[in-house]
Amino acid sequence: MTDFTFFKQFWLRFNENKLTQAAGSLTYSTMLAIVPLIMVIFLFFPPFLFLTK
Repeated sequence: MTDFTFFKQFWLRFNENKLTQAAGSLTYSTMLAIVPLIMVIFLFFPPFLFLTK
């Protein structure tokens, strides 16, 4: 299998499986989960986050 054949197959399967849409969906749901988690961390643990005194 040559490099060109490999990348051609890779690109065809990448588009066939709609991996860009899956990656975008995963990124969106991750950000949707991380933002509230960071807010909860800042709410419950503010004394521990800024111990620079």
